[in-house]
Amino acid sequence: MVSGLVKGYLAEKQTADECIKSLENRNDALIKQTERLRARVQELEDKHDNVVQREQDLAHQQQTLELGVDDARKGMLCFICYRYAISTC
Repeated sequence: MVSGLVKGYLAEKQTADECIKSLENRNDALIKQTERLRARVQELEDKHDNVVQREQDLAHQQQTLELGVDDARKGMLCFICYRYAISTC
């Protein structure tokens, strides 16, 4: 009878040890996956920051070009006004 209890205890212990080992392996896999995902999120945030900076640069360049075009138009109008003696400038 005692031998049966010991065998039952040992079987239960082995099952518990296997369960613990399985959970540890799963935990390790989840930790590695979390680290990979964290690295990917950081990479995407860096790319997003880069895109935002490029958009800001492009908006600034567009604004600069538009100001240049406006200045050129004003210059052309002044030239036309001067050439044809129009007094609208």
